[in-house]
Amino acid sequence: MSLDLKDQYDRILRYCFHKVHNRDTAEDITQETFLRFLEHPQYHNIGKDLQYLYTIAGNLCAGKLSGIHTNQWIIIKKMLFLPK
Repeated sequence: MSLDLKDQYDRILRYCFHKVHNRDTAEDITQETFLRFLEHPQYHNIGKDLQYLYTIAGNLCAGKLSGIHTNQWIIIKKMLFLPK
């Protein structure tokens, strides 16, 4: 593997924080990104390790954001249709 994971952790964390605007969520996503990266060693020899990390992180951020927006919409919908 040509990538020093320790050097890349902060870069991925900053990327995730920029996407989700929450430190705890960004840390969780970063940790999950590296777990998924390490679970699939077949992609490590392609030579695009950093690109693969950013792809995983971006997909996890998008999934997290879509879940947040869905939950917010459900709450708003319930508030609008509550009987008075």
